[in-house]
Amino acid sequence: ESSGKMISSKKDKTTLDITNHPFSGILFVRHFYYFDLSKYSSNPKNGNAIYINIIRDPVEKWISKYYYDRHGSQRLAGNLNAAERKSWYERHGFENNEKAAEIRNLSIEECIERKLPACTTEISSDMINYFCGQQKFCYKRDQVALKVAKDHIKNNYAMVGIIEDLSASFRLLELVLPGYFRNITKIERKRRNQTYNKKEESEVVK
Repeated sequence: ESSGKMISSKKDKTTLDITNHPFSGILFVRHFYYFDLSKYSSNPKNGNAIYINIIRDPVEKWISKYYYDRHGSQRLAGNLNAAERKSWYERHGFENNEKAAEIRNLSIEECIERKLPACTTEISSDMINYFCGQQKFCYKRDQVALKVAKDHIKNNYAMVGIIEDLSASFRLLELVLPGYFRNITKIERKRRNQTYNKKEESEVVK
């Protein structure tokens, strides 16, 4: 598993080493904007990479990120010592004091009512980027970028699932790629990670 949405030949040596691996059957997990693997790989067999993605409703994704930045995940929340918690808050733009704690504990509805920047500035989704790719024009998220994204999904992805129906998405993975995901439906419930202290927001907020 790796992180970073952009692929760089200078910075991503590990990624490129994986694409040139002599063995088949490697499952590479990373949040990245689509890139053509064959352009990076010296192994001609790796041009046949299978792309998959599981996406989330953009509104639900933003709601989850709002609470995640403030509280982390359920799995993480109880495992941070004081220094780690302070570092977490600072990394996500919060100080570690009572006033900041009050702000962190606001629901999105309360945040909107107070007209705080976190809830009143323009919000955009990068979903198009994930399928459009690494090119600069993809960041415009216009009709051209949308068309390229759709073409990539149609021509290069074995499946695209949705978080909102994760069980069905896993059943599809098991059906389409059994060599990698056989029996995933039997274990998926044990592995879910959820945002800590996330509140259910009203349809008005959404």
